Amino acid sequence: MHQIYRGTTELAEFEIYVNGQLTDADGNVTVSVTDAQYGTVIGSGGTATNEPQIGKYTFHLDPSYTNLNRVLRVQWDYQINGKSVSQEDFYEVFTPYATIAKIVDYYNFGTRPQDLNYRTQEELIYAERVARYQIDSYTNQSFGRYWGNQEQFGYGSDAIELTQRMVNIQQVYENGVLVIDYTQDPVYNSFGYEVELTTTNKAVRIIKNSTDVIYEGQFDPTILYYGRFREHTRYNFYGEMGWTYVPQDISWCAMKLAGNVLSHDAQWRERYLKKVDLSEISFELDGGAFSGTGDVIVDNILDNYRTVGMMII
Repeated sequence: MHQIYRGTTELAEFEIYVNGQLTDADGNVTVSVTDAQYGTVIGSGGTATNEPQIGKYTFHLDPSYTNLNRVLRVQWDYQINGKSVSQEDFYEVFTPYATIAKIVDYYNFGTRPQDLNYRTQEELIYAERVARYQIDSYTNQSFGRYWGNQEQFGYGSDAIELTQRMVNIQQVYENGVLVIDYTQDPVYNSFGYEVELTTTNKAVRIIKNSTDVIYEGQFDPTILYYGRFREHTRYNFYGEMGWTYVPQDISWCAMKLAGNVLSHDAQWRERYLKKVDLSEISFELDGGAFSGTGDVIVDNILDNYRTVGMMII
């Protein structure tokens, strides 16, 4: 699967082979792009560029396609010898926690193959990817920005907690029925109230300007008012989730972990080697090296971001 940095432009390439030979299509090659997980159409009806090389076509995946972390399904439709053909490729859009340039600058790696501390592009890409996976696994969240859906049950209050950060809310469902849709113009709302995210981005509350918002799941016996998020009722919140930017300390942790991946002792930890003897020198790793990210400083920083009980639908 191809990988693309979020917010960048990637040139998708496609080749048509007939009997092992590159061959031009009968006419235009059209391109449609969908979200591979949700099936949402992101772009359709585009026309691929026929490059000078026979049988080779390209299509620009610009920021309108790469603005969120997701897997893009790129479908190429064409005719060859009068027959309709469809083929697909997949492109993963991701947010790097530390760019290759920052890792090189942080460790002062050489930029030329003849430098003693030189690291290849492939090694650096691998190190950042492992660091990113470690951070996501340890914190139980992603620091990219992506489309998602969270399902929670109400408990009789005017607010409801989320397990993951949300950037915005676009649709709300109550027991599977659409009650708010901010993507429509005018906005569709049968819920009775507008909703908003709290300042932590991990809770949703109703906007009720005339009276206080009830957070404790109680009700007023004089007016028999119950919290709008009803008890034992299922609510789904669709929208963009995660972070609008990668926090600075997360970026630093990624660079630190990437350096650890590139270090000589990384292979020992990956194989659970606790004690290593090197002639007259020996050392033994603490048990914490295998229970966290392998870096006690990084673990202490990431503890501030750990989430528990994640539920992403």
